[in-house]
This record gives sequence, structure tokens and C-alpha cells, in this order.
Amino acid sequence: MAEKIVCNPEVFSSRAYPGEDITKRCFVIMPFKSETDEDKRIQDVYKHHILPVAKKCGLDCTRADDRRYFRNGKPIMEQIWKAICTADIVIGDFTTSNPNVTYEAGIAHTIGKPLIGIVQHMSHVPFDYQHLRFITYTTTHEGYEKLEGELEVEITEYLKELEEEYPQEYPIVVSSKDLVQAQQNITILTLENVNLRAHIEGQAQTVKSLRDELAENDQALNRIAELEQELLVTQAHRENCAASARKNADRVEELEQELAVAKSLKPELDEILSKQQRRSLNAFLCERYSVSYDTQIPCRILDIVRIDGVYWVTLRADWQGIRLIFNVSFLNRSGEVVISEGFYLPSG
Repeated sequence: MAEKIVCNPEVFSSRAYPGEDITKRCFVIMPFKSETDEDKRIQDVYKHHILPVAKKCGLDCTRADDRRYFRNGKPIMEQIWKAICTADIVIGDFTTSNPNVTYEAGIAHTIGKPLIGIVQHMSHVPFDYQHLRFITYTTTHEGYEKLEGELEVEITEYLKELEEEYPQEYPIVVSSKDLVQAQQNITILTLENVNLRAHIEGQAQTVKSLRDELAENDQALNRIAELEQELLVTQAHRENCAASARKNADRVEELEQELAVAKSLKPELDEILSKQQRRSLNAFLCERYSVSYDTQIPCRILDIVRIDGVYWVTLRADWQGIRLIFNVSFLNRSGEVVISEGFYLPSG
């Protein structure tokens, strides 16, 4: 296989090969002038048989006189070169041994394009091409039917091969000017790639920083949630303390009221105790110390406390150098204070 195919830049200056258009194209090389009856019959073959078959197979079919692709004022061979390069299949009618057909078929063979040859008589085919397969036809109804049928089969087979082998490995056709331009484009793309990589790395670093900030924000949000929970607990505790303080204040007020009542009872209790406590105390002393029941023991009130409706009075008695502390409980019944229970606490 040749490493490179270089075409004459004076003839084939464009390098539109292969095209990027995905449309399947068919280029027909054949005589298209109508100077003789034979030429006119060949034109009918193109219009009424080749074009319909190509269209049926999904191909956009054209030839050198198609004004859709060929423009006046431009070198015809340049346009034919481009048409052959961008075609998927080339069909050549070798009838009348037209030298232009032979030349253009050689271009198609050179760049590896599939070439379907048709001819009315094999005698019209140049010697170098006679080993290739050709579709022969006659200018009769049966001959045209044969042409259409075999042409459709050939086109279908080539399209199938293209689908299986696409993209094909075409020869590289370049000029020194195109090579320099390609190298410049590569340099530009390389620089753009370097800049793009730097930009991507910068973006990646930015994304990492944002992720770190989001992680810190998540930690801060978690800490805020913890503090809010602690605040709720503290507020609840404060409310409990405030309730306890109010309760204690109410209790203090209640005790102060009870103390005031108890103190108001002190003169009355003094008078009652001066009579009753001595009897109780004397009975205790007589039993404990064998003291005469009639012994008089002076006493005085130290404290008065009211508990569950009962007043407890703390007394102090001095007798023969012995100091006694004892409690006596009273119940208020019908305005009278009655001794209900008593016990004594000796004190040295």
C-alpha cells in the first residue's frame, strides 16, 4: 500500500475528501451531450432507469451536468473530483468508449471508491477494465428491466458493505499547504487543550473549596442545632426553678403567717402551760428522778411551730441544776388548747 497519494495541485486544488455529510451519494460518470441518437438513448438510460433505481436505494444521485452541485465558472475537473470524493458509490456507463468516462473511472479506482460499470457492448470497455465485472444491457424493454434489477442488487450489496465496514480507510490526500495548516491547527488546539485543562483544574479546585465550605457549614448547623436543644433544656430548667421559687415563696409566706398566728397564741399558751405543763412535767420527774409531785419547776417557751394543724411548743425547764428541753403538742378545740402528747429531752 502506498504511504501517500499526492494529486496535481493545479488540477485538484480542493481537498474535500471524504465529506462529513451523512447523506448517501451516487455520482454517475457518462456522456451527457445529446449530439447523436446513441447519446440521446444514454440520456434516457440515466433519467428513466439509473436515477429511479438510485432513489429507490436511498441515494442522492447526480452527474456533471447537475446544476445543484456543479457551477459555471469553476474548473469542471475540480468539481468532478469533489463529486467523486464525496460519493459513496460511482456508476460509470462505458457505452461509446468515451475517454472522459475512462479518466473519471480511473480517479474513482485510485481513491478506492466502489465503481459499478454498465455498458451496452463489452467491446466499448477499454482493455485495462475488461477483467472487471460489468452490467450489460440492451435498449429494449427486457434489457432495461435487466439493467434496473442488476443495478439495484449491486447498489444494495455495496451499501451493505459500507454499513459493515464504515468508516472505510480511505487514502490520505494532502498537499504541503494543507499539512502546514493542519500543523497550525494542531498547535492551536493543543494550546486550547492546555488552557482548558487549566480551567478544568481551577474549576475542580473551586468545587473542592465549595465542598469544604459546605462541610464546615454542616458542622456549624449541627452545632447550632445542639445549642438550640441545650437552650430549650435550659429554658425548661429555668421555668422549673421559677416555679419552685414561687412555690417556696408561697410556703415562706404561709409559714410566716403561721408563725404570726403562733406568736399571737404565746400569751395564751404561757398561761395554760403554767398550769398544765407542770403537772405533766412533775409526773415525768417523779417517775424518772423520784421528785415530789408537788415540786414547782419554772418553765419558759422557746419556740412554737404549727404542723398539720398541731402546734408544737418547745419548753425549757431548770430544776436542781438540770436543764430539760421538751416538746408538747396542743390541739385547738373550741378555742381551748389541750395537751395531746409530750416527751422530754434532757439536756446537760
